Amino acid sequence: MISKSDPADLYLPELRHKSPLLSLFTRSLSKKLPGIPWDSSFLFPKIEKNYDIFFAMLIFTYDLEVLLRMPDWRSKTGSSICYIDESFVRSFKNYPAYLRVLERFDCLVINCSETKKFIEENLDINMVVVSSGIDAARFFPGIPPPSRPIDIFGMGRRVEVEHEKYKKLESEDEWLYVYDTGMPGLCHNPSEHRNNLATKMSRSKFFVVNPSKFDCPDDTGGQEEIGFRYFEGSAAGAVLIGRFPDNPNFKEHFPWEDAVVEMPDDPSHIMDFM
Repeated sequence: MISKSDPADLYLPELRHKSPLLSLFTRSLSKKLPGIPWDSSFLFPKIEKNYDIFFAMLIFTYDLEVLLRMPDWRSKTGSSICYIDESFVRSFKNYPAYLRVLERFDCLVINCSETKKFIEENLDINMVVVSSGIDAARFFPGIPPPSRPIDIFGMGRRVEVEHEKYKKLESEDEWLYVYDTGMPGLCHNPSEHRNNLATKMSRSKFFVVNPSKFDCPDDTGGQEEIGFRYFEGSAAGAVLIGRFPDNPNFKEHFPWEDAVVEMPDDPSHIMDFM
């Protein structure tokens, strides 16, 4: 997106081997070696010229491994900014070397608000906390809105006991429940995928939401963050059902009553509740 409005060069890790079979072998070996969080099938690019601004846009904390192994990037850049989409405290505790990488930046941008205090206690760095951004206009159903033939739409991670109750509503009460039946590793067209997702949400009465990676305590350490789904479902005009994240920033972004309708603690009451 930045390169569409300003001159920018993009640096990405490159495959170490041209042979797909050799790359697959190296990648498999990396996953089996204990204590190595990076994929050794990739080479880390070297910056060849000087830049006014260096902007590192990372998805996961362990992507800092690229910068840890990227030769001499700081001496070739002026101001430096790092954005990390998923930055749970536990990942920094598991790999403290990543904090040393962040020390080299002028500014850190994160969207895990509960990580801010930990970073401040360990680093002297300018920091900005922003929540997940979405193209809300893409999810907006329009005026007049379309019909909503999908009763419940759930995608990605789910609470199995609630999932079973939604399936029961589908089989016994003829609700239409749309959900994932697989986790494909290939997206043929990212834009087409997002448009398809927005169409389904804007035609759903209820949309299932939960805190980010709620079912991966080994990754989050119990830290609850506001995921994309809360913003997407709200933009699509669906009723959000599921769980509030235990996060003080949630009310700032979703200040209205019943922003999320929480499911009963007793799963046996879910069908009657719905």
